[in-house]
Amino acid sequence: MTRPPSSASAALRRWWGRRAAAVLAAANLVGVGLYLWRASSAWAIPEERAAGITVVTGEPFIWALAVAPVWAVFGVVNACWAFAVLAAPPRRRDARVVLAVAVVWAVAILVDFAHH
Repeated sequence: MTRPPSSASAALRRWWGRRAAAVLAAANLVGVGLYLWRASSAWAIPEERAAGITVVTGEPFIWALAVAPVWAVFGVVNACWAFAVLAAPPRRRDARVVLAVAVVWAVAILVDFAHH
């Protein structure tokens, strides 16, 4: 036999339910900034590119080591978040936020790849 949740835990769930999308979206904005900052160490230097110098010796490895942890953390968090939104009763507002976060990540990846 299960007991009904205490009023404190129910209040916490209601509070988190209202703010989860905003907290996760804000965390993702920080993650996008961190990703771009970490990836920028492997971006081509404009002066070298203009002079026709192309250096790619260890660049892919530096880039991968810099961004893999960011992608891993936010990939898992966002996959769980998307699954929770899709598995729950229809929450269009949360689904829109998840979609907007995916678009922001896609734009960040395009910005990163444009600088290589």
